[in-house]
Amino acid sequence: MNKLLLLTGAATCALFAFQPAPAAATECSNEGVPTSTPPDDGGTREENTACGNAADASGTSSANTAFGAEADASGNIDANTAIGFRANASNGFGSTAVGSRSNATGRDAAAFGRNSVATGPDATALGPFAEATGVTAIAIGGDSNDIGETGAQATGDLSIAIGADSLASGISSTAIGDRAIANNERTIALGTVTTASGMDALALGTLAAATARRAISIGESSTASGDAAIAIGADGDASDVGAQATGDRSVALGADATASFAETVAIGAGAQATNINAAAVGQNARARGNDSTALGSNALAQGNASVAIGISAFAQDSSGVAIGNRSDSRGNGAISIGVFSNANRDRATAVGENADALALSASAFGNDSRASGTSSTALGHAAQATARDATAVGAGALANGDKTTALGHNSLASDRATIAIGFDAQATQQGSIAIGSVNPGVIPEAQRGARATGALSVALGNQTVASGPVGTALGFGSSALARSAIGIGNNAFAEGEESVALGAFTFALGKGSIALGQEASAEATSSIAIGGDGLDSDFLGARATGQQTTALGADAFASGLNTSALGAGSNASGVQSTAVGAGAGASGVGALAFGAFSQARGNQSTALGFASFAPALQSTAIGSASQATGENATAIGRQALARADQATAIGNGATADFTASTAVGTGATTTAANQVTLGGTGSAVRIGDIEASTLAQQGPVDVVTVDQNGTLGRQQVATAASVQNVRTSINALSAITDAQFNQLSGQVMSLDSRVSGLEFRLEDVDARARGGIAAAAALGSAIALPDKDFVVAGNVATYGGEQGYALTLVGRATENFALTAGVAGNTGEGDVIAQAGFAFGF
Repeated sequence: MNKLLLLTGAATCALFAFQPAPAAATECSNEGVPTSTPPDDGGTREENTACGNAADASGTSSANTAFGAEADASGNIDANTAIGFRANASNGFGSTAVGSRSNATGRDAAAFGRNSVATGPDATALGPFAEATGVTAIAIGGDSNDIGETGAQATGDLSIAIGADSLASGISSTAIGDRAIANNERTIALGTVTTASGMDALALGTLAAATARRAISIGESSTASGDAAIAIGADGDASDVGAQATGDRSVALGADATASFAETVAIGAGAQATNINAAAVGQNARARGNDSTALGSNALAQGNASVAIGISAFAQDSSGVAIGNRSDSRGNGAISIGVFSNANRDRATAVGENADALALSASAFGNDSRASGTSSTALGHAAQATARDATAVGAGALANGDKTTALGHNSLASDRATIAIGFDAQATQQGSIAIGSVNPGVIPEAQRGARATGALSVALGNQTVASGPVGTALGFGSSALARSAIGIGNNAFAEGEESVALGAFTFALGKGSIALGQEASAEATSSIAIGGDGLDSDFLGARATGQQTTALGADAFASGLNTSALGAGSNASGVQSTAVGAGAGASGVGALAFGAFSQARGNQSTALGFASFAPALQSTAIGSASQATGENATAIGRQALARADQATAIGNGATADFTASTAVGTGATTTAANQVTLGGTGSAVRIGDIEASTLAQQGPVDVVTVDQNGTLGRQQVATAASVQNVRTSINALSAITDAQFNQLSGQVMSLDSRVSGLEFRLEDVDARARGGIAAAAALGSAIALPDKDFVVAGNVATYGGEQGYALTLVGRATENFALTAGVAGNTGEGDVIAQAGFAFGF
């Protein structure tokens, strides 16, 4: 503008430079000009110049110049210039009007062009119908269509209008461009048909409009209609609509961008922020909810306070968050983070590429993770929690039962309330627990991890298996394969229902069987094997292979029905046999061997004492190295020998080698069948045929006595008369048959047996009770160490003379989740106790 004013002034000066020095008023000759009234040209006084029919340059103390018919540059003490038909520069001071009917009446005003008007002080109008009416206003431009007879208009003080039909009507306003309008204070409109109508507004670009206070509109067809709104961007879709910032303090930046509510921001071609405080950044990004944010090409934040970031990211509901290309959030408070992630229920969270959280409050973290159960959690690559309250943590972990937990690579918890912790661990039946993992480079794929596949079962340790309901497997390679089975220890194996295998390589195969000790094996129903591998190192510990058998001691072996082998290397193989002592053996039915290396091999035989030996039917050997080798033979005493059927040897070194012979006394020896030998060599008393000596008895029976001095005495003790009553009783007694005696004897023996059995049961119940209390006391003392994830603890307790022992494990799976497992036994005859539990903290 300043350059234009300088050029205008220079032109005026050049015009005057060609005039002769004013010595007197100068009038043109009017040659060729029609006669006018008054006949002169109207120039008065020496300083003025008038040229043209009825031109007027009158005025005192002035240097006015009027050129053209009816031009008027009159005025006193002025220096006005009017050039053109009816040009008017009168009454101004230094005003200039150039052009037909131009009008410059303001002080130092300048009007150039047909019908131009400069009425304001220091105003400048340039162009046909240009109008500068404000103080120091500048209007440059004519009428665009020569119809409305309106050119550029600068009607506000200090305003500038440049362009055909442009309008600057506000103070300090600027309108530049064809039909540009700046009609408020300090407004700027630049461009064709541009409008800046708000105070301090700026509109730049064809059809741009800034219609509110401090609004900024830049770009073709852009609109900023809210207070302090900013719209930057042209029409990008030939819809005649560019960037639109219609809300107060809104910002629209980009072709066809729209910010239509207060405090909204839309940046990018086609971006839309169409609710309060919404922000949309990116091509075709759309923020439609209150306080919503959409960032990225085609991102859509539809819910209130929602956030969508990424190409085609979508946040549908209130407070939803979608971050990542094509991420999808469809629920109140749902969060989806990652490429193709999907959280489509209220408060669901999906984080990771292709992560899916598909249920209420579900959470999926990790690429390809999936949480589809209510309140479920999946954490890790391809982890899946598909049931209510399920938790899967680790690559490939799967928790697909209600309230299940799978923790570890490829772990599986597949039924209600199951827990699988560790690499490849599996808990597949209700309430089961599997804890254990292995190095995948060491163990074959098919053998990895703990397996708890029975309901309420527990598998704890690498390669453990608990497949029976309520089973417990604890230790590397341990197994509990039947209902209530317990396998604890390295490769412990409990296959029978309610069986217990405790120790490395133990086997409990029968129902209710118990194997305790390294390589112990209880293989039949209710069998018990306690003891490890002995000195032979044959990889076999105590073995109980028969039903209801008991083997106690290193290498003890009980193989017959209801047998018991107690002692290292003891062996009870006969039905209902018992062997007690190191190396003891009872191989006959009902045989009893008691003592180290004792042997009872015959049915109903008894060997009692170190190295005692009873190999025949119903034979009895009692005493160290005693032997009863004949049927129904009895040897009692150290090295006593009864080596014939029905022979009896009583006394140390006594020997009865003949049928039905009896040797009584140390070193006594029989020499014939049916013989009774009393005493040893040199003092033997022999009783021959008893019946013959009875028949030879005549007369009364006398007793011979010996006193302390060796004096012999004789006394008659029985005569025929004195024993008559006895004989009567004997006769009556002899009337009782042998069968009746035998029956009475059997009943007495049965009653005695029942009493003995009752006493045994009472003692057993008492022992079991005291043992159970001791075991429970030991099991109830779990110990946790600070800062340790897993703790194995052993406890002992005593009660009523019985001792209890327990092994417990405390494991912390996560910061807020821990579990315990334990097993306890006792020295009495009580059952084994197993326990498992867990704890959640919140």
